[in-house]
Amino acid sequence: MRTRLAMAFLMLPFSLAANSAGAPGAATGAPPSEGNCTRCHAGTVNSGGGSLAIEASTYQPGQRQTIRVRLTQENRSRFGFALTARLRSNRQAAAGTFTAGSDTRISNDVIGGAQVPYVTHSPARNAQGTTTWEVEWTAPNDPGGVVFYAAGNAANGNFNNGGDSIYTTTLEIAAAAGGNRPSINSGGVVTATAFGGAGRGASGSWLEIYGSNLSPEERRWDSGFQGDNAPTALGDVSVLINNQPAPISFATPGQINVQVPDSPATGNVQVVVRRGTEQSDAFTLMKLAEAPAVLAPAVAPFRDNDRQFLVALYPPNTPGCPATGDCFAGNFAGVASRLPRPGDTLIVYGVGFGPVQNEAGQRLPIAGQIIRQLNRTVQPVRFRFGQTEAQLTYSGLAPNFIGLYQFNVVVPQVAAGVTEIEVSLGSTNIGQRLFLQIGQ
Repeated sequence: MRTRLAMAFLMLPFSLAANSAGAPGAATGAPPSEGNCTRCHAGTVNSGGGSLAIEASTYQPGQRQTIRVRLTQENRSRFGFALTARLRSNRQAAAGTFTAGSDTRISNDVIGGAQVPYVTHSPARNAQGTTTWEVEWTAPNDPGGVVFYAAGNAANGNFNNGGDSIYTTTLEIAAAAGGNRPSINSGGVVTATAFGGAGRGASGSWLEIYGSNLSPEERRWDSGFQGDNAPTALGDVSVLINNQPAPISFATPGQINVQVPDSPATGNVQVVVRRGTEQSDAFTLMKLAEAPAVLAPAVAPFRDNDRQFLVALYPPNTPGCPATGDCFAGNFAGVASRLPRPGDTLIVYGVGFGPVQNEAGQRLPIAGQIIRQLNRTVQPVRFRFGQTEAQLTYSGLAPNFIGLYQFNVVVPQVAAGVTEIEVSLGSTNIGQRLFLQIGQ
């Protein structure tokens, strides 16, 4: 407190020059006991015959809007201001963020142990009798309301800090009706992008949902399991697919990852995101009996110009691979890898390959539950290296995971070089054009 008071005294003789470039932080009259422009200027407060007003609309959480601060007093020609925004539920906590414009700047002060932003003039504005600043403000994700605090100085232009007119004001705004309402982007529901990102799904498929206001923050399913059963909500965020709760693993304001519940329904199904009491408009997804895809992310080093390489890994303790960590089949820069040779066993992962059964022929759940036993796909899965079919020593859901299929593929006798890989479920090619480099 003494340091701040001493600094204020040191600034007084130079206040006009120093603060023509903007007010110091904590000068808007906001809680807990913030000062105003009289920290640096001597003058009357809210009694000079003028006015200060804040103009803002109801807000959509996370969305940007323009805030206007209007300062008016006759016979004054030099004006400055400071503005901050606080949560209605905690008047010391920052509410959203400001973006500096051509004649404003952002400063920060520590309030309640946290940084709080302020926006102020930069420089002071010359005008006749009135002026308005426009400030870009991005609302917080909190839908509980926001309070703005502002202070303004209508200076008399006598080149010292005396005789100015100081004004303070506040404005409280609420979130717009449906302000907590999530929204799914057009084309915003796809299968897991690392597996091709198709605009369709099947029972057990992992989906990525893209949109806005989907969740108030990042959330994960780490502590949400009930035994082997995955959660169908992360806090107040959930997803319905064809009116069934979907297992949900991850949520942020812009993305949710869910698994399609297991049901016999196919055709157009509705995907709806719920957040608290609000819900999104329905997104129509084409649901198939199967929607198979294997791991092949379209990023370096697995994407090379127009060629998409299959991601295949070696089992632990494979000669020529590191003792720990993943080792990829191929010749990839920046990751542990070695060229596969005929006779090597490779592990390939997939999604959407349909029902599985255990060794006794009993169907196992393919959605929402960790699989603990070995199993096999009901329909046969085939891998061809060029025209040569490979042997599969395992084809089923990966034990100890949810919705992830594992295929143990033995590299057949094929020539060295880059080979096209064809993957089929039953008699149908899954539709991914993939390549793998083979060594000698």
